[in-house]
Amino acid sequence: MSNLILSTSAYLYDFILLMLYFSGCLGRRFSRKVTFLGTIACWVAFCCFKLLPVYQADYNPTLPALFQLLVLGFYLCFFFGSSLPKKLLAALLQLATLSLLEFFTMRLLYTVIQPGEPVPIDSPIIALGTLIMIPLALLVCVFNYDLWKLFESRQWKWTHSRLQWICLLLPLGQGLLLTDYIRIYLNAIEQIRVSVLLGILLSMLADAGMFFLLEEAAEQSRLEEALRLQKRLYQREKYHYEELMQTQQETAKLRHDYQNYLLMLQELKKEDTP
Repeated sequence: MSNLILSTSAYLYDFILLMLYFSGCLGRRFSRKVTFLGTIACWVAFCCFKLLPVYQADYNPTLPALFQLLVLGFYLCFFFGSSLPKKLLAALLQLATLSLLEFFTMRLLYTVIQPGEPVPIDSPIIALGTLIMIPLALLVCVFNYDLWKLFESRQWKWTHSRLQWICLLLPLGQGLLLTDYIRIYLNAIEQIRVSVLLGILLSMLADAGMFFLLEEAAEQSRLEEALRLQKRLYQREKYHYEELMQTQQETAKLRHDYQNYLLMLQELKKEDTP
C-alpha cells in the first residue's frame, strides 16, 4: 500500500512537471487554473489505468497502456496549443528521456541490490527507484525545456507540414521501440544484452544528431534566403542605378542640344544685326 501511495504522489509530481514543461514549450490554451484542474483530472485517470490494474490477478499491460496513452494524448491536445507534430515532438522528448533514465535507474538497482530475482510490486527496490526518480525528473524537465528553447531560438520553420511529419518519424519509431524494450526487460527482470543497451544509446544519439542536422539545414536555408534577398536587392539597386544613368545621359543630351540651340540663336541674331 505504501508503494501505491508513493507511486501516486510521484505521478502527480510528474504531471505537474509536464504541465509546466508543455506550458513553456507549447503554450496554454486556457488559464492557469483551468489547466491545473485539467492536470489533476488527467492525473487521476492516468493513475486509475496505470496502478490499479497492476494489483489484479489477471494483469494484462496492453489495455491499460493504451488507455494511458489516450489520457496523455487528450491532455496534450486539449490543454495546450501549437501544431500536432510539434506537440508530439515535445512529448517524445520528455517521455523518451524520462523512460531512458528510469530504465537505467531501475536496472542499476536490480543489478546491485537483487540481481536475477523476481521483484514484487511492493518491493523496496521499486520504492527506492521512485524516490530517486523524483529529483531526476525535475532535472530532466529543466534540461528538456532549455533544449527545446535552444531549438526554437534557431528560428525553425514549423509552418511546413511535410517537414514536421518527416522530423517526427524517427523519434516516434525509436520511442516505441524504447518503450517496448523497457517493458520487456523490466517485467522479465532479465540481464539486458549489450546489443540492446548499445542500440538504445545509439537511438538517443541519433535523435540528438537529427536535431543538430536539422539545425544545420535550417542555418543553410537561412543563409540561402539571405543571399537570395541580397541578390534581389542588388538587382533592384542595379536597375535603379541604370535608370538614373540613362536619365542623366538624356538630361545631359538635352542640355547639350539646348546650349547648341542658344548658340545658334545668338549667331542668327548677330547676322540680322546691321
